Amino acid sequence: MKKLINHAEKRRSGIITYAFLFIILIIGPGRMATGLDSPESLALDSGNIQERLGLSSSDDELFRFGRPGIYRGEQLREIAFPLGGIGTGTVSLGGRGNLRDWEIFNRPGKGINFPFTFFAIFVESDGKKFSRVLEGQLAPPYTTGFGYRREEVPGLPRFRNALFRGEYPMAEVELSDPDLPVTVTVEAFNPFIPGDAENSGLPVASVILIS
Repeated sequence: MKKLINHAEKRRSGIITYAFLFIILIIGPGRMATGLDSPESLALDSGNIQERLGLSSSDDELFRFGRPGIYRGEQLREIAFPLGGIGTGTVSLGGRGNLRDWEIFNRPGKGINFPFTFFAIFVESDGKKFSRVLEGQLAPPYTTGFGYRREEVPGLPRFRNALFRGEYPMAEVELSDPDLPVTVTVEAFNPFIPGDAENSGLPVASVILIS
């Protein structure tokens, strides 16, 4: 961690650095419980906002938490959930569980992907062995000259089904496959600390793999 902080200090001093740390935890059966503040704790003094904006909604309707969206299928192709500290650049979690848009080189990097970079799982159950990339299936369009991108390693098996849920700064991808005896949830979040810009600006992202 000391080295990480030194890298962060160099970044703040204007020295170019490409340091970025993923903190990865692997958890067995079960789930990590997370929570959000209650609507009451986030209540704002709305005054006459509704009247001034011509809104007919009540305060309760405006500030009530809705259900988090669930995305699947074609929708996953357009999802890129940014992970990284404040001002450090980001690596995005794609809707399939893939890592994409590596924007940690002091310039915009949409579409820049590290080749052959992914999480994977090995399972042995009832004498059978399985391995899978922790991603959903590669999606069309296959626009390159050879159909698939070589750096995505299209020949490796992936999970058949993927669901994405995200409410910044937290996101999760649920992976399942009828041929496997386990499901895996990839949970990722940005370790922001309210009121602590210094530690919220470290080039860190947390990924938790839950089976």
